[in-house]
Amino acid sequence: MNKTDRVSPSKEYWERKLLAVTSSHSISNLGSIRWELCLCLLAAWVIVVIFVSRGIKSTGKVAYFTATFPYLMLTVLVVRGVTLRGASDGITFFVMPQWEKLLSPDIWFNAATQLFYSTNIGWGGMITMASYNERSHNCFRDAIVINFVSFCTSLYAGFAVFSIIGFMATESGLDVGDVIQSGPELAFIVYPRALALMPLAPMWSALFFFMLFLLGIGSQHRFTQRILSAV
Repeated sequence: MNKTDRVSPSKEYWERKLLAVTSSHSISNLGSIRWELCLCLLAAWVIVVIFVSRGIKSTGKVAYFTATFPYLMLTVLVVRGVTLRGASDGITFFVMPQWEKLLSPDIWFNAATQLFYSTNIGWGGMITMASYNERSHNCFRDAIVINFVSFCTSLYAGFAVFSIIGFMATESGLDVGDVIQSGPELAFIVYPRALALMPLAPMWSALFFFMLFLLGIGSQHRFTQRILSAV
């Protein structure tokens, strides 16, 4: 048996089953269309069309739900995560600074990129939402509150992620730094793999992916609203 090509079930599902990635794929050979993903994308756009079809009143209600309900599920994941064995190792890895990293330009570049993405600076989202306010509305206060909430949310989500990553590292007999990945791999490979090790794994996985679904629909909905407002 060849043990050099072993992959985790979550990685195998993500790369080979869902994305159908093979070694022959290149810029000139992108592979076939994944009709399952096309149907999911179509369903997402149908949901967004329903949300925006009744104007700003329905849009506001949807925004309240998609922006606040994920906090409830995030809280559930935090509470469950910090009670797991090895969670303290993950949290310590998260909160303990590595001062030498501050000298790396890549760290500051990634931090600035995250800031622009999390606050939608330059994307028109803030301007679109602000256009529905009264003229006397205190936008300066909103700017402070939004940035503060964004900072706290990132910190809060870090506890949800790293507590469970610490549990996964303990169960696997690895260091926390050895199981951390960035980008889509964290959400679709590493975190699901950690959830699979927990009791009642299907329930926690369903909560996690439902939270991602709401966040994705909320972002897609706000993006569509910008275009409609400009038109």
